[in-house]
Amino acid sequence: MTTISNATSRLTLGFLIVVLGLAAYNLMWSALRSEALLARDDNPRTVFSSQRIRRGDILDRHGTPLATTEEINGLFYRLYPVPSAAPILGYASFNYGLAGLENTFDPLLTSADLQDPDSLWWQREVLYAPQLGRDIQTTIDADLQAALAETGVTAAIVIAVDTNEIHALVSNPSYDPNTLDDDWDTITSEDNANLVNRVTQMAYPTGDFIDTLLEINRINLNRFETPLPEKTQFLNFLDELGIQQLQPLDIAQSDKHIAPMLAEMAATPIANWDGNTLRLTPLQMAMIVKLLANEGTRSNVRLTLQTEAIAADQW
Repeated sequence: MTTISNATSRLTLGFLIVVLGLAAYNLMWSALRSEALLARDDNPRTVFSSQRIRRGDILDRHGTPLATTEEINGLFYRLYPVPSAAPILGYASFNYGLAGLENTFDPLLTSADLQDPDSLWWQREVLYAPQLGRDIQTTIDADLQAALAETGVTAAIVIAVDTNEIHALVSNPSYDPNTLDDDWDTITSEDNANLVNRVTQMAYPTGDFIDTLLEINRINLNRFETPLPEKTQFLNFLDELGIQQLQPLDIAQSDKHIAPMLAEMAATPIANWDGNTLRLTPLQMAMIVKLLANEGTRSNVRLTLQTEAIAADQW
């Protein structure tokens, strides 16, 4: 009888230990690790919450939707009527996050910037009301963007010199943000760098363009009778052109090519420079051309015309 009693006690004790262990594990995830759990990209609750947000539209300069939202059975899904604008718009994916203008203006497109987290939770979880975002209007011309993309050009940018507005920006190969989730593995596994914006993030040899800049520099040397060596003067001239200054633009840029390029130019005799020596992004080249067209007046380009204010029909 004592042996049976001892065995029962050990079994009961073991059972209690298991129950307490499970309770502690649940406590850790429900309380101590709840924020980390909610923040996970694959958390179904986070995905479902995102599907109940009606993101604001992204419009072109004429009011044509570049990105809009469709409601299906009470849930909202992002649509991109002009897929060729992906290098500018980026994407808003439940599975893979945000990029481009969708990322830059996410607080406004979701109106998260107008409410505190508690108010948003009450609105979604208690009132079960959709979260309504606000619109933004870009400088892009949808027709020009689509037509330029159809040419298959690797990288191209169109800037209005008088207004500093970007009317089109094309990078190929690109991707269709409407099918991003289905195509993700293919897009990210290929060597084509579909997600890279070639206008703002990739540098290319400038070819004969360097000869034009060298000639302008020679004119400056004669005009100002500078005592500096021609190479030193030219490197200073490049700095004055702003190649080391990133534009305050609403999409990602890269300047990682600048430092090694300038070091290489400083170490190479100017007589040996050729079209491969000066490497710039298409955006940097466009900014230099715009600067020369404006007779040296520097100004920043922009992608956004206006954003919707808090009150309806106000911008």
